[in-house]
Amino acid sequence: MKYVHGIFVVNRPDLLERAVASVECLWPEAFILDNSPDGHIDTERKGPIPVVRPSVPLSFPQSVNFLYRMAREKGADVFGFQHNDAEAGENAAEEYFKIVGEAFASGRRWAAVFTNYDIISAYDMRAFEVIGEWDTDFPQPNYTIDVDWYHRARLHGYELIESGVPVTHHNDASSTIKSDAHRRLINEVKFTMNEAYYLRKWGGPPGAERFASAWNL
Repeated sequence: MKYVHGIFVVNRPDLLERAVASVECLWPEAFILDNSPDGHIDTERKGPIPVVRPSVPLSFPQSVNFLYRMAREKGADVFGFQHNDAEAGENAAEEYFKIVGEAFASGRRWAAVFTNYDIISAYDMRAFEVIGEWDTDFPQPNYTIDVDWYHRARLHGYELIESGVPVTHHNDASSTIKSDAHRRLINEVKFTMNEAYYLRKWGGPPGAERFASAWNL
């Protein structure tokens, strides 16, 4: 199984350092995607992991789609991503990678492997090509975007595997916006816009969708 692992970061280099250190077994397949405003996240003492800095900072769904395209160019079978505030427990990264490998080899029809939801997660390229990329038209990146993609995966008959591997999500999640007052304000203002977009797209809120396909087409 050929695998690519992306760690997305906007701020909090202190948490990034802990995140990277916790997945040492994945370093040969990993890179850091630096989406910080100035593109200068301190990467000293992060281990031998290359840093990719896009020409402009990417949103989270854009980052996932970028990772997918990079994985496709590299001929990967599976790609995974990690939030920069996600710290794997002792031996958790090894267990995660083992479970992903077993899922890939099993012949199961799966789309994603989760750890503590998707804070460290893996995606089967074969499924991703059927389901399509993450929707970047949501007004503000927040939870409705990943819910949208996982809902689409289920509609296509794909399994979402809960690995049970212990991973800590620092600050009870959303460290990026909690550490940036401007981003937090934008998220609060646009949160209802995301919910409205999801309602129009699926005919109901998450868990109560009425349409059998996006936009009822």
